[in-house]
Amino acid sequence: MCGRYALDENGRALAAQFGLQQLPEITPRYNIAPGTPVLAIRQDVTGRRGEWMLWGLVPSWTRSASQDRHVPRPFNARSETVAGRPMFRSAFSSRRCILPASGFYEWQHAKGGPKHPWFIRPPGAGVFAMAGIFERSQADAPATCCILTTGANARVAEVHDRMPVLLDPAAVRDWLDPRTPRDILESLLVPAPLEAMLAFPVSARVNRADHDDPSLTRPIGVTPETHEPRETDA
Repeated sequence: MCGRYALDENGRALAAQFGLQQLPEITPRYNIAPGTPVLAIRQDVTGRRGEWMLWGLVPSWTRSASQDRHVPRPFNARSETVAGRPMFRSAFSSRRCILPASGFYEWQHAKGGPKHPWFIRPPGAGVFAMAGIFERSQADAPATCCILTTGANARVAEVHDRMPVLLDPAAVRDWLDPRTPRDILESLLVPAPLEAMLAFPVSARVNRADHDDPSLTRPIGVTPETHEPRETDA
């Protein structure tokens, strides 16, 4: 699953990486939580553009996100079943987006102790492109979205058994293109390769959504390049 992530890339770099025609003003965020506005990138006849959406998909058949309070608002959708489930299949067919992330958090279960957060990020410059779908319940309301997940690769499996679907540039092109056939779309919904990411433990301060600062993404106890123990401040 993916329940928290960070995005601290600047707008110019995002526009260059994804070829955006339009991008709203953004500020760094280090603890993005469900139910909050998130930057999503979609494609229309004029090109790719970024816009604010609410993280938590509200089906198009509801009255609105504010009026229909009892409707589930999933922030993740399983990629293995997204094409067939009534809540997701229309969006999967025609309303796909990506959510850029400097990295995402997963929580590792420890025997006899509390879960501990890890941060998973790209090994170099740029950001992850997490596969998403979106809906619009009202013309004057923000769209809502969710992130697609898949089984974890060997690196993330050390922490959790699920991870976001992460798309490389060629896959981003196919995912955002409304003409891409279903079989091609489904072929993209696989775990990212190990070399596409680094993973390391971080502060438990990220457990609280009101904590939002750069220290949340800094490694504790290991170096991100090797996963080896390192000296830490006393």
